[in-house]
Amino acid sequence: MSYCEPRWIVKVTAGPTEPLTTAKAKEQCNVDHTDSDAWFATAIPAARKLIEAKSGRLIGTQTVTQTMDAFPIGNDPIYLHLSPLQSVTSIA
Repeated sequence: MSYCEPRWIVKVTAGPTEPLTTAKAKEQCNVDHTDSDAWFATAIPAARKLIEAKSGRLIGTQTVTQTMDAFPIGNDPIYLHLSPLQSVTSIA
């Protein structure tokens, strides 16, 4: 019998509120017109997602569902793949 590591799927199901508003980003960049508002609205979440992917840490409160195709064998732990963790709602 061969052993295969369980595969994990991590999916953000709710949140977050972006850590930076368009107005604050424009202020930091000394932009005082509305021509770039759409760009800022796209760039802020893109930057947050990039930072989260590179650091392995979530920014802001988010609801995450983690599933796996099998439970680990024996005493192997179940790893939670994103941090920091505030609470666990359920294990099924």
